[in-house]
Amino acid sequence: MTKHSEGKQRRRSDLVAGVAESNSAPAQPRKRPRQRRSRFTVLAIYDAFVRIWSRDGPAAATMRNVALESGFAIGTLYEYFPNVDALLIGYARHLADTALAKLDTELERTEGNWRERLHRFICACCDFQAAGYCDDQLLQLESSLARRGDYTRFFARLERRWMALFDSWDGPRPERAQVAAIALSVWGARYFRQRLGEVRTLDSWVDQLCLQCEIALQDG
Repeated sequence: MTKHSEGKQRRRSDLVAGVAESNSAPAQPRKRPRQRRSRFTVLAIYDAFVRIWSRDGPAAATMRNVALESGFAIGTLYEYFPNVDALLIGYARHLADTALAKLDTELERTEGNWRERLHRFICACCDFQAAGYCDDQLLQLESSLARRGDYTRFFARLERRWMALFDSWDGPRPERAQVAAIALSVWGARYFRQRLGEVRTLDSWVDQLCLQCEIALQDG
């Protein structure tokens, strides 16, 4: 192992105990919960994982500690997640699903003109705190574990929500390329704002982003 890969492995070990070696593909969740009982179980596991991570730090978020915190047998955790890497990936996907569900809820609200609907949709898209707990260390580790296909699939789902918005309102109907650009710009702004943490001078960033998107749609 080179000095670079050794350093990378040490940095990841500082974040989470028991992660896979840096030169191996991260384990994936074994299955997505389908039935109500399994969904309840997985959500309880995520809640326990987040409580430990935020309270005791990333290194404490081991499979054994999550099992103790959640009240489930450790074998139950292994039914869904082979290790902590897979648990974190599953939680990141849960956050993404939650964010998209918020957009679906907003799409059901058809009242208001197109500017009002655009503002609400962007606000829902940029409300990263509503999706669930996620600190900078979680973001860093998630980005190191995620596969390229994860981002591709998520963006396709995100883009479909934007297209549904534009197809259902009384405002401009942008071309596909502009839809993708707006979706990418708004989500990218959300992600980078989340990484910045507390910056008081950016309190009105969502309003400014809405204004820029409105101008782009009018000019397009």
